[in-house]
Amino acid sequence: MKIASAAVRSACASAAILVLVNCGAGGIDNSLSTPISNNDAYAAIGYLWGGARSAILNKREPSTDSFNLPLSYQLPCTRGGSGSFQGTLSGTKTAGRGTATLAMTATLSECQFDEITVVRTVSASGVTANGTIGIVNDTWDVISVRLVAPTVTINGVSCPGGINVMITGTSPSSQPVSTGTACGRTGAVPLP
Repeated sequence: MKIASAAVRSACASAAILVLVNCGAGGIDNSLSTPISNNDAYAAIGYLWGGARSAILNKREPSTDSFNLPLSYQLPCTRGGSGSFQGTLSGTKTAGRGTATLAMTATLSECQFDEITVVRTVSASGVTANGTIGIVNDTWDVISVRLVAPTVTINGVSCPGGINVMITGTSPSSQPVSTGTACGRTGAVPLP
């Protein structure tokens, strides 16, 4: 895995408030020759995770000790196309503590979305998001979710190897870290 130089990190940190996207995903390995850029791979992971996270956060933490919550979320494909997540979040808790199991699938068809100055078009089939979410004090807590998208195209270009990452964080609403492979690139990066 390559690490961004100090000058690039400093420039990105200075510009982070204005244009975070243009700084790229420095933690992703850019030593490989792949038709998908670091930024495009990073954006696709972030957008897929954003859909999964929204499906989870659209449900309030369960008030009962045993639960099976249906999840559904339409991605905001702001410039055309379509995308949706659906699945379940089920588990048990006692005295406000427990664990939920996440099982979701998704499909994106030419879903176009804006990222400040860049429009990206993503198609993906066979997308799954499976893992666990902790519950502490009746609130969603630590997450560990495997996000897999075996067939992905970004801006009409095939993503070699698809996406296979583990997303971990202190809660679904926190900034998580993605570790794994996306479009032939391997690394660990914080997601938006």
